[in-house]
Amino acid sequence: MYDCSDGLFFTNVYFNQVDAVGLLFRYSDNSNYYSVDINKNGAQKILLSKLVNDKDESLDEYDIELTENKWYRFRIVFYKEQLEVWMQEGDNNELKMILTAYDDAH
Repeated sequence: MYDCSDGLFFTNVYFNQVDAVGLLFRYSDNSNYYSVDINKNGAQKILLSKLVNDKDESLDEYDIELTENKWYRFRIVFYKEQLEVWMQEGDNNELKMILTAYDDAH
């Protein structure tokens, strides 16, 4: 079995229409994982959350006005208790940290 308790990954998200997107990491099962939720329930926010034994808890949030037909690049870093979410919008090549938390649930 592959263990991915610490690491980082990059992903690109493109919206043809602004809708909800979820990025999961440190996934153990359907009841235990961390997530980056983009536009959850149409809230125009990016949320860093955790689900532990089916109990959802928000760790940090970032307000954003999402745009259709635009790329968003994310870097998610998870090392020991430290969690970071970085984002790059459009043609700007610089990533900026938008969410951060310290948590030892997983």
